Amino acid sequence: LDFFGSPRAVKQACECDGQVGYVSLGRENVAATSGTPSAAPDNVESLNLPSYQEEGSEWTMLGALQGSPPPWLSAPYAAAAPPALVSAAAYYWKGATAVTDALMELSEIALKLPAGHFREESYRRPGTLLR
Repeated sequence: LDFFGSPRAVKQACECDGQVGYVSLGRENVAATSGTPSAAPDNVESLNLPSYQEEGSEWTMLGALQGSPPPWLSAPYAAAAPPALVSAAAYYWKGATAVTDALMELSEIALKLPAGHFREESYRRPGTLLR
């Protein structure tokens, strides 16, 4: 599936708020986060699949690891996406969540934090980006 090679109208149907869903070319300027924006916006487009903005969502990383579906599946921008993209993105999202969980476990060990520290706090509801 080549979502980023899709016609502009298909991708724009998956836009949400400039941070979630499809983010078109020229909408980002990562240098601005450090206080020094670059003269031109970044030549990148992305598909941002969060788990923390869906109103009323009780999703957690642990739930995802146990098979709960991504909360963004019910968001309007996901409903506009091609079905093959939704399926592939959900599969990718679950894998990325598992990798995040493994990295957080390693961080807990390295920082001598209690097991499960990040599942309860900072990374309880991570998201992922497709670029």
